[in-house]
Amino acid sequence: RAHGQSMDMFQYSNTYDNERTKPSKLSMMVQVNSFDMKLWASFVVSVVLVYFLVSEGGFGALTVLASSARTFGFAILNLKIWITKSAVGVSVKSLQMYSLVFFC
Repeated sequence: RAHGQSMDMFQYSNTYDNERTKPSKLSMMVQVNSFDMKLWASFVVSVVLVYFLVSEGGFGALTVLASSARTFGFAILNLKIWITKSAVGVSVKSLQMYSLVFFC
């Protein structure tokens, strides 16, 4: 590489010879986030199963769904931090606000 050049995502995406071999933004996003998508898909399937098999279908099911989604989101966040051993991209201020809401 020449002085001052870095291989970032923009430069990498322009190294393809023609537009046919260049992966689309959607396919790149799916490849990067496939683990998250599988986790959320399994969550949705389990919620639908619980809703139809256990719940009576009342309004209370919505509040349980909302709290379950929030808990599942935090579980995924903890899992990603634990796997990568890094908290890059996690806002400290938002975590402080959540802890204030949940523990006060």
